[in-house]
Formats: sequence, structure tokens, C-alpha cells
Amino acid sequence: MSRPARFAVSVVLVAAAGVVLTSCGAKHVDAAALERNIKVTLDHNPQTRIQSVSCPSNVPSSAGRTFTCSVSSPSGSAGIVTVTVQDSQRHVRWKLTEVPTPDSDVLATAIQSDFTAQNKADAVASTVCPARVTLTNGATTTCTLTLASGGTVIATVSRDPHGGITWSYGAGK
Repeated sequence: MSRPARFAVSVVLVAAAGVVLTSCGAKHVDAAALERNIKVTLDHNPQTRIQSVSCPSNVPSSAGRTFTCSVSSPSGSAGIVTVTVQDSQRHVRWKLTEVPTPDSDVLATAIQSDFTAQNKADAVASTVCPARVTLTNGATTTCTLTLASGGTVIATVSRDPHGGITWSYGAGK
């Protein structure tokens, strides 16, 4: 039961032909348009509820230019989006490089689904995570899975070096 699991939001979200976020002749990326594009795209995934997106203004629209935007979840958890200007037509490509810590209910559902997929014989009656989950600077948190058989399993949740959310299972109380 100790196989690490990864939160299902390992997203690389890119418009098929790139997203043009500058007006004709503009010398800077349109930060407001980029923020809208990121928010709308991430909001289509129920595991990435986004409250706000903030991108720097006045970023030159030269090909190869890379910069970051910050995103935050409704619980206030922060994440990072890395943006790269793709070409002279100022198409951009962006990627969610640090996933915001998911809200408690989303995290509990993901852990319970993962555990159930790994341990088909052990039905999970409930999964409880702290009301506010914060995973920064190597911090961990635990969620408790109560099995239908009456036993418990502890999921230790942390942020991996790539900004993703991972967990592993251990013996309960």
C-alpha cells in the first residue's frame, strides 16, 4: 500500500495552433487575454478550480520569451503557469507547472479513487482530509481513509519536486 500516487492534474494545456494574445503590431503579450485564457481552460477541469490568475504586464512578445503567471484556488493555494512566446506571430504556449494544492474535498475524492483502484478488495467508507490543505516548502499533510471493514489507512500528502501533488499510503491508527 505504499505506492506513491500523483494528483491527476498533470496538465499541459495548449491551444491546438497556439493562442494569439497580442493585437496586430503589439510589442507585448496581452496579459488580460492570457489570464482569461488560462482561467477558462483550467476551470473546465473540475480538479483545478481557479479563483484568480495574475500575469505580468509589459512582457515583450519576442519568440522564445518565457515568463510565469500565478494562479490561486478558491482556498487561496497558489500555483504557477509557465508561458512561452512561440513565434513571430506571438502565439503563446502555457503549461501548469505547479499545481495549486487542491481543496480538501477534491483531494479526498482523488485519494479515495486512487486507493480504491489499487486495493479493490478494501472498500473505502470515507476519506477525510484537513479542511485547509497547505503544501509549501516540503510540508506534508495526512488524510485518513476509513475502510468498510473498520480499519484505517493514512495517506501522507506532499508536493513533489516538479510542483505536483503526490501521496503514499501507510498503516492507520
